Amino acid sequence: MTLNQVNLMKNFNINISEQFSSFSVKLPNETKSKIHIYADYVELVCLFSNDFVSLSDVIDRIQDSGEKFNLPNPTDGNIGQIDAQQYDSAEKFVDIIFEYIKERKTIYQNAYPFKMDSEKGIKLIDKDHLTEQQKLYLYLIVASSLKSFKKLQPEITSEFEVLSESVLKTYLPSANVLNFANNNIYKGNIKTKIRQLANDINLECNNEEIEQISDYNSKEEGLDIVAWIPFEDKNPNTIVVLGQCACGKDWFSKQNETFRYENYLKYYRQPFIHSVFMPYDLKNTNGHFGFSKDVTTNHMIFERRRILNLANNDIFDKLKYSKQIIEKCLEYQEDIV
Repeated sequence: MTLNQVNLMKNFNINISEQFSSFSVKLPNETKSKIHIYADYVELVCLFSNDFVSLSDVIDRIQDSGEKFNLPNPTDGNIGQIDAQQYDSAEKFVDIIFEYIKERKTIYQNAYPFKMDSEKGIKLIDKDHLTEQQKLYLYLIVASSLKSFKKLQPEITSEFEVLSESVLKTYLPSANVLNFANNNIYKGNIKTKIRQLANDINLECNNEEIEQISDYNSKEEGLDIVAWIPFEDKNPNTIVVLGQCACGKDWFSKQNETFRYENYLKYYRQPFIHSVFMPYDLKNTNGHFGFSKDVTTNHMIFERRRILNLANNDIFDKLKYSKQIIEKCLEYQEDIV
């Protein structure tokens, strides 16, 4: 290991120790229409519990957090009646979450790491018998819950790029696929890297636009993963995929970031394909993404189901930091309520 790698590992060990010294799964601060995020929350609670997590357990956690529900007639009745109305609203909401989780079990089948009981609730399967794909699912709900893993966000998000690169390679086996955000091939500032990328793909640069980027900018300007399928004739009329990785809840606001490259690079006849990779479950409803209203541009979407379907069997083993995070999660135990 290089000195830099040793220091990175040392910092990671400090951060993971601090993360789990006082850990608690944070209730999402999201509109209740985003059931998929609350389903991740329930699964995360299950990850840290050695027992079944029931509907009443989740209701108690939500109420203990101080979460309130809008009531039709909040001023009618006494405090006891209002509390009862709050509980009824919470119960209906959590019941919807559990129904959503039941659908996930059917959808993800053997990749799903939880078991369900109609009376007891939901529970992580035997920790000693988790498959690599099931552990990858656990990593994806961790990556979808960065609010609860603030100390470990850099490792979680950087390795999501590694996972996304692998997924795109599987989807486009004849393509050259590159983690543009973090690679050892291109050197220099971002202007130099963009020109090196253009040279490899055999595209012309729009130098006037590129020169507007600061010489001190070394970041990727919104491009995380790039893939292209070359022809032997070197003609730039080829498929080029520009990808953005988004683990944060505001992934929809990052969709347009790769469109900067429409200014930096000149495609020939064949427009660029823009894609977004996210660890979230968008729930495929009748062959369409259940949350397609948040997809505001023409993107190729790689969400949780597609990622799990395309992920190589050995990819989880290559996520060295995230693998340790999941192992730590499996060791850790938190009181349900």
